[in-house]
Amino acid sequence: MSLDDALINFPEVKNKLKASWKQSLEGKEYVQNIEFNVHDKKIIYEVTSSLIKNSQNNIVGAMHIKRNITERLKTENILHEGMHELKDKNEKITLLLEMSDVMLACNSINELSEITAKYCGKVLSFSKGVFYIMHPSKDFLEASASWGSPISNTSNFTQDQCWALRLGHIHHAGFSETELTCDHIINNVTEEISYLCVPLRAQNDIYGLLYVEVAKKEGEQQLTSNERLLVNAFAELAALALANVRLRENLSFQSVRDPLTSLYNRRYLEEFLIKQIHQSERTKQPLSVLMLDLDHFKRINDVHGHDAGDLVLKQLSQLLINEIRPGDLAARYGGEEFIIVLYDTEAQTAIKRADNIRKSVSLLHVKFGAQDTGEITVSIGISEYPQDGKTGSELIEAADKALYVAKNTGRNKVVPFSEVQLNLKISTNKKSTVEKEHE
Repeated sequence: MSLDDALINFPEVKNKLKASWKQSLEGKEYVQNIEFNVHDKKIIYEVTSSLIKNSQNNIVGAMHIKRNITERLKTENILHEGMHELKDKNEKITLLLEMSDVMLACNSINELSEITAKYCGKVLSFSKGVFYIMHPSKDFLEASASWGSPISNTSNFTQDQCWALRLGHIHHAGFSETELTCDHIINNVTEEISYLCVPLRAQNDIYGLLYVEVAKKEGEQQLTSNERLLVNAFAELAALALANVRLRENLSFQSVRDPLTSLYNRRYLEEFLIKQIHQSERTKQPLSVLMLDLDHFKRINDVHGHDAGDLVLKQLSQLLINEIRPGDLAARYGGEEFIIVLYDTEAQTAIKRADNIRKSVSLLHVKFGAQDTGEITVSIGISEYPQDGKTGSELIEAADKALYVAKNTGRNKVVPFSEVQLNLKISTNKKSTVEKEHE
């Protein structure tokens, strides 16, 4: 429809034009956009009104220029939206690159969770969701971070409760009526939302899950292609970072742990003792060291085999872990020898705790296949800081001497180093007395 037709059919258009003409008669150039709808289609004209003057600056007429700018404005809007989309995409890519650098520098799952919580709401701002991390046991997934207050926000669930994890690829629901809903999703929630479950897969293993939900939009695409690309990119970077952190944790664990028993190894024990002695020196608190040795362990290996012997070592190690407090340390010193470090514990208390451990071990029954490995006992030597030694090596040496006495005086007993010193002093005094009688 032309503007002339609009003047006839739409009185409001005529009124707008009258206003622009009046402005032009006041000597001002006036530009106005005239909009009207024809059959639900918007038409826009740009009208420029100005006076015509001769060389003496006298008004000789008026001029009105009309242009149909409907298509031009459409093109401008498309370009503006494209520029906005491109700018948003570039910002998201910059955020992803920044996030990737920070994630790959993380040394722990806790650090990674904090970083994820910071970035997921920015990169995936068009959605709500939860970032899940697979527990090391592989038995379940735990919520690590969330953004946008998602409607379905399960704190943990098993792999069997998620179709994405069971199928090994992205699963979505709420986009059509034929899609399966995961068991970890709240009942009937897909009436309000559509969601994606994206497995965080790296190095042929699954390290977690990215759950993304969006509100349903009637007659519209639930996620644009760019939004899906962002979800996939986020998931891939997060999976790689998780794999990297797990690898670091495993390497760190292996460097300080005994591979058979998972107790701390000798190297870590020596470093730990240095720190604990410095702390005890600073706080003036006692510190005790227990050295344990399995009695007749060679007989278990000879009779039942080394696999049975390994099983005994593993079960004894688990018993020691259960017996100590948080802050204490249990380590495999070598072979069938173990060391326990008890912080803020003087010798008399250490003796009681060592005897409790000795009694618990004597109740331990280990079966290897159909065979019972027989009675299991330990001998224990004890040393105390600072009376029996000022350094880690001196405390271990003193505990070892006490253990030697325990092994040679019947086994299955606890001997403190102070008792060894006392017996040595008595023996020395007796020897001195005898020598004097024979002079």
